[in-house]
Amino acid sequence: MDNGSAPSEADQIEGSGLAGTVLRGPGNLGYAAGCNLGIRHAIGQNADYMWLLNNDTIIDPDCLDALVTAGENDDRIGLLSPVVYEYLSPHAIQFAGTVVDLPGERRPTLTSTDHPAVLANEGRLALWGTALLVKRRVVEKIGILDERYFAYVEDMDFSVRAMAAGFSTRVVREAAVFHKHGSSLGSQGSPIREYLVTRNEYLFWTTHLAGWRRFSYRMRYAPWVLRRMLDARLHGEESAEEYIASGGWDALRGRWGSWEQRGRAPAPLRAIVNRCVLGWHPYLWARLLAGDLRGVVAEVLRRVLALVRKRRE
Repeated sequence: MDNGSAPSEADQIEGSGLAGTVLRGPGNLGYAAGCNLGIRHAIGQNADYMWLLNNDTIIDPDCLDALVTAGENDDRIGLLSPVVYEYLSPHAIQFAGTVVDLPGERRPTLTSTDHPAVLANEGRLALWGTALLVKRRVVEKIGILDERYFAYVEDMDFSVRAMAAGFSTRVVREAAVFHKHGSSLGSQGSPIREYLVTRNEYLFWTTHLAGWRRFSYRMRYAPWVLRRMLDARLHGEESAEEYIASGGWDALRGRWGSWEQRGRAPAPLRAIVNRCVLGWHPYLWARLLAGDLRGVVAEVLRRVLALVRKRRE
């Protein structure tokens, strides 16, 4: 699936004979929509499986065989993933499953196949889209990837929807993929990635939380964005800080899709955030806005005690 590369690149792939079919999109549709074009094509060809494989990966020769074998041996499984290793450090694991803790609003990624959470959550681990093998029955029951995400977090959403529909998941230890990580949209901390992750976290949690948890998450989201902005500022990443702010603003007003159409908060709101919040005890503001009164009191007492000690000296 060619997702908006230069025309000559698609021609080279098509002429190499390495791919039986090269599908070309009208531009960069994003990871979700690009994969969906391939998924629709595969369904039309009566495929039993679809393998979503990133272009910045190197696969072990036996990887796909191991995945399909595991899938054929258990009808309950709907999604499968190999263990994802670091490309530059082949013995280091990037991904061995993600635990989606909805009550705790956490999604810790496991980086060891021996981690206790791997066994404790067997069949219920969310899977990365890096090398995701999808059974046809999953798509027929829950549909395709949610294109609102554009890129990042859509694989977590797809996994949660599949598990909610009764499918189990599996990380296959005998299957391996080596991932360069971040070759398409930049590495950790790149402005584009920061925008998409900041925005898409809101979409994920407000989709999958329910009742009071969903309502209260909306109130906790703004302080979370502020903390991300502050962390970027402290690391001298001005562009990332701006993109994080745009991601938060677009999330709150429900603007999804490509980062190229990102919005900006009104100038008066940006001025208040920069001068009154980020410019004056920002972590205190973040706790206050999140309703963490205990944290606010503890911070105030810490500062008072520090001031008292300083005066005594």
